[in-house]
Amino acid sequence: MSPRLCRALFRFAGVAALTLLGLALSSCQPYYRDDELRALRAERSTCRDQRSTAGDRLLAAGQPDRAIRSFEEAIACSARREADLYLRLATAQQRSHRSTLAAATARYALTRPELQTGIHQRLRRLLVEIYAHMGLTRLALDWLEPATLSHAAGLPALQPTLALLAEADSLSERAPQRALAKYAEWLSSYGEPDHALLRNARNRILRAASPHTAGWAQQADALLAQGQPEAAVRRYALVYRYHTDAAFAAERSGFLRACAALPAPESYSPLATAELRSATTAIQHGDLAGALLHTRRAVTAAPCWSQAQQLLRELQQSLDAPMQGP
Repeated sequence: MSPRLCRALFRFAGVAALTLLGLALSSCQPYYRDDELRALRAERSTCRDQRSTAGDRLLAAGQPDRAIRSFEEAIACSARREADLYLRLATAQQRSHRSTLAAATARYALTRPELQTGIHQRLRRLLVEIYAHMGLTRLALDWLEPATLSHAAGLPALQPTLALLAEADSLSERAPQRALAKYAEWLSSYGEPDHALLRNARNRILRAASPHTAGWAQQADALLAQGQPEAAVRRYALVYRYHTDAAFAAERSGFLRACAALPAPESYSPLATAELRSATTAIQHGDLAGALLHTRRAVTAAPCWSQAQQLLRELQQSLDAPMQGP
């Protein structure tokens, strides 16, 4: 092979090698020296601190919409996206009357690392407040710490809803009849207890008052045997409302017989019919809290009414659907 041809081949090989090397390097992540990385981290930290501080000032000045933008910018600057930034953002969203979005942000924040101890606890308190103001007591109680009725009733956001039940619970041992009367008052307002915390209080109150409600199921059975299904259903409605879960489980078969004997159980309760009508209107307006409230009341007024029971189950399922984070 001639020297001239060899030189040409070597030049070609060198160009090809450089081309391959360039292609390989183009797919690599940018290389930074340690000092460059430190500078980048410092820049991101400065951006995060500046934007979050600006958001705090705007929120304190009563400008939650502008605060939201600042906190979103702070999150974009943060490499770790810590929970405390999302706590700030959720608080601003709540004050901007974006409750559903604020709840989703707070729930997502609980999956992020804490920059300061106690942030997750503050997030749980914020969720209780958000859901209580939305009228979704069941969800508010899911985030309660400590999970006690007395603690819940002492919170400003839950006090209007639970104070009467808590009072009935505290009276149950020493004054069971007064406790039962207060529970009946609370039940007429709230409707069907839909959380374990509420049902446990209900059972304590009704267990203490059981000497005053004994024999109701037997009275209902006697009325049914006498061919008075509507009177039997009315009596069994009292059993449903004022007997403990364990006691009602033993009486359930008689309750179902009485319900089956009355083809239109809602007909004896104009209150239940009106409440379910209000629930339907609330659903049409996208008011989940209102729909739940009126349906709980309808079930309490006419526990035999399968349509009300079914609607309550469907609404509760929609309430339990997972929420998406930011």
